[in-house]
Amino acid sequence: MADLILGADIALNIDNDVELNFNNDFNINDGQSNLVQAILNRFRTDVNELTLHLEYGSELTGIMGSRNKSIILNQIRQAIRKSLLQEPRLDVINSITVRFKENTNNREVEVGAEIIPINTTEPLNLIYPVFLEA
Repeated sequence: MADLILGADIALNIDNDVELNFNNDFNINDGQSNLVQAILNRFRTDVNELTLHLEYGSELTGIMGSRNKSIILNQIRQAIRKSLLQEPRLDVINSITVRFKENTNNREVEVGAEIIPINTTEPLNLIYPVFLEA
């Protein structure tokens, strides 16, 4: 039942290209994998980018320029939280962790989120990289 509520969509690969199966037909994501894909798409889309859905997306690309690392991490955490709160298939956001990834010269941030989808009690963990421009 939870899979029906979390929906289904055409599967996209890591490069956001359509995934094809062995019959050269579309692969489908459903249930939790569809929810994860939808959240990642929301993170990758800028607010105001979609003309008919101006509120959809995240404010992650606007977070650059500050030299203060704690300010950057806090801005990223707030942008992730705001994006997750827009997702109607989420029931609870248990935690959001944000840290600079090692050996990236403070140009890559690793975001972790533990969320609980609607109609379940099992947490789902997301890891998402945020790349900061030089």
